[in-house]
Amino acid sequence: MFPIDPTSIPFYVYPSENPTASLVNPFFDGRIYHSWSRSLKKAIIMKNKL
Repeated sequence: MFPIDPTSIPFYVYPSENPTASLVNPFFDGRIYHSWSRSLKKAIIMKNKL
């Protein structure tokens, strides 16, 4: 068997990435869902995780 390269996994967090960094404003009360959702998707896409 060949070992799996962990960097080939889409959700791999590189050591240089801070897993506790906030991608979007953590406060969510439901009133601005579309803006919140767009920000979250953009942040994930920018990190190539989606």
